[in-house]
Amino acid sequence: MQLASQGPDLALVDLNLRDGPTGAQVGAQLAQRHRVGVLFVTANPRQLGDGVPGTLGVMTKPYEEEAIAAALAYGVRRLRGLAAEPPPVVKPFEARPS
Repeated sequence: MQLASQGPDLALVDLNLRDGPTGAQVGAQLAQRHRVGVLFVTANPRQLGDGVPGTLGVMTKPYEEEAIAAALAYGVRRLRGLAAEPPPVVKPFEARPS
């Protein structure tokens, strides 16, 4: 959250942070208040159900470096409003108003 004021385009947010399962709230704040594209990362994507409004999707752990690069490329394309096929490691969320 401290970096949100610097205007990042995209953030990878772990679902279960040090203080517990607060990643969904952090991701929602980044997306809705700061207009940051958010991809969640977690070993249990079902915890997010149908997703968090305003966020892009969830990336399932574990993953390789190539998968991270593909997920980031997917996120950037979505943020630019371009057609984007999600890589196998990403479950996209339906575009919903934030």
